[in-house]
Amino acid sequence: MKVKIGTIVNSYDELNELFNTPMKAIVAMYVSSILEVVSKEKEAFEEKKVKLIHELGEEVHDDDGESQISVKEENMDEFYKKIDGLMEQEVFVCEEKINVNDLTTSNGDLINITPRCISKLKWLIEG
Repeated sequence: MKVKIGTIVNSYDELNELFNTPMKAIVAMYVSSILEVVSKEKEAFEEKKVKLIHELGEEVHDDDGESQISVKEENMDEFYKKIDGLMEQEVFVCEEKINVNDLTTSNGDLINITPRCISKLKWLIEG
């Protein structure tokens, strides 16, 4: 299944929440493999974003003398256009969605998961 980078970025915290929820081993292994792929894709996106900030930005000093790179005002439209383009790219994440009924603990009870998590992970969880 292919997923847009923007979807990955916007649901990364919720995927980590799911990853940290106790569940049956077979589903946990599947979630773990998905998180591994998603983490690499998110890291690659973040690296490209930082590179864009450096390309389109300038060093700025705050009141404490600390410096950081910020996108120049005149380059903001180009920056957002390029970020939007990156976020629209699709990458292969997994073979199939996880059925919500498979998200069970070792004793067969459905796991506890927040509505926010379910909402953000609709690309991954069905049923």
